[in-house]
Formats: sequence, structure tokens, C-alpha cells
Amino acid sequence: MQKIILLTVFFFLGMTWGVFLHAQTPAKIEDRIYQAFEQSFVKGANGLESIIQELEAFYQSDSKRHWAYWQGYAHYYLSIYHLKTDKKNEANTTLQKGIQILEGIRDKNSDDYALLGALQSFSITYNPSEAPVLSTKALKNTEKAIELDGQNLRAYLIAGRNDFYKPEQYGGGKVTEKHLLKALSLKDSYQTDNSYTPTWGRSEAYALLVQFYQREGRKEEALLFCKQGLQKFPNDYMLNQLQKEL
Repeated sequence: MQKIILLTVFFFLGMTWGVFLHAQTPAKIEDRIYQAFEQSFVKGANGLESIIQELEAFYQSDSKRHWAYWQGYAHYYLSIYHLKTDKKNEANTTLQKGIQILEGIRDKNSDDYALLGALQSFSITYNPSEAPVLSTKALKNTEKAIELDGQNLRAYLIAGRNDFYKPEQYGGGKVTEKHLLKALSLKDSYQTDNSYTPTWGRSEAYALLVQFYQREGRKEEALLFCKQGLQKFPNDYMLNQLQKEL
């Protein structure tokens, strides 16, 4: 998708902030963030940082939850970028900022809780000594996400992810498959009345399920779901890498 330089459009078209903000669809925001993440390994983090600055400006002008949500989402990917480029301190600082933003959302909905749970679980990477506390927080928020919307693909994805990474001695891996299959059975979004509703998660669910089957030695099932995932997401990096391993 062609990159949309929002502030330039605002300047030349002379739109008001309100019209400008509501003109952005979730796919554009969502795609821009992920596209910037993919490009960051070639071009650096400027793209992600620029989007975060835009979202911060939007939130200051129009304090609605979706701007805070997408800030948290962008911070999550920026944290991954810093981790992959051996900047662990920056990665942790970035992730904590994302957690703080999401925690500050009032009257959280299912997607808010699911993303918050994802960031808290990921935070264990940087703070292993706090694993019990962070794991408990992530679990509670994921359960709340499912409670608020039992048809939320991302809530079950994060529940499956949390269980996948939980150490086996603590009961990890027992419900990973169940949650991920449930996620894949659901629509990308049921909240069609909200033009800012997230739709991400399906490709991630496929990739994680393939990894789970690999770990369990269930190669035929891993290959089956890898092929199914690639039929829907032929350019997905993780699924293509997994196919090479299979």
C-alpha cells in the first residue's frame, strides 16, 4: 500500500483536524505501521518513530481510544526492532511506554486488553525476574479480552501466544492449539460500526500454530497449516520462513 504522508495531505488540502482524523481507516493505520516495521531493517526506525509522533499529535487533538491503541501497537513493533538490532535498553523503554499508554485507556474494550496483555507478556523478555507478576497481569488482561468479546480473534491469538511461551513446568502448551484454532475460526473483526477497529492477527495465528506443531513433532499438521496460511498471506515473512524449515 502506498505510504500516506498524513501531515502533508493535511497541509495541502487544508482539512480541519476532525475531518482529517476521521478520514483515516484502520487498514491504513495498521498497514502503515507494519510496513514501516518491515522497512525498518533496511531504512532504520525513522518510519515507525514518525508514525508514533503523528499518533501522539492526533491523540492530543482528539483524545479517542483508537489513537492510544495504535500508539501501543506501534511501540510494540518499535520495541521488536530495537531488540533485533541489539538495543535492549531502548527496546524495553519503548515497550514500557506502550504499556503505559494502553494502561491509561479508560473503559478498555476487548482489543485494548488483548494488546495490553501481549505487551506485558513480551515485557518478560526484558524483565525475566518479574516473569511471575507480568505473566499474571498478561493472563488477566487476556481473559478480560475474551470475556468482553468472545468473538475477538486477537484475544484468542494472545491467549494462545501466552500459553505457547509459558514454560512447560508451569503448564505451558496445554491450550495453545485450542486457542489458536479458535482464533482462526473467527472473523478479522465483528465491530463493523467502528472504522478504527483492528483487523490484524490471522497471519500471526497461522505462524504460531505452525511453530506449535513443529515443537510437538507434528510435521504434517505444521505443513498443512503453513500452506493454508500462505494461501491467504503469500508474502508473509514468517510463514515463508517456516515453509523453508518444513
